[in-house]
Amino acid sequence: NLDPLRLVAGGEALADGVEAILQALGDGPLIFNLGHGITPETPVAHVEAMVKQVRSAAR
Repeated sequence: NLDPLRLVAGGEALADGVEAILQALGDGPLIFNLGHGITPETPVAHVEAMVKQVRSAAR
């Protein structure tokens, strides 16, 4: 699960957190999840960046 604070922070913190999860899961199928959902203060652009990164790594 991705720490929702990384999603709020965005940028390198977000990209590094997503990448760490993707690397840990290897080549198998995955369900990408957040540790506690999306908080109200999370910028929509950060959610879009996360989804784009996960989709680009889709197996």
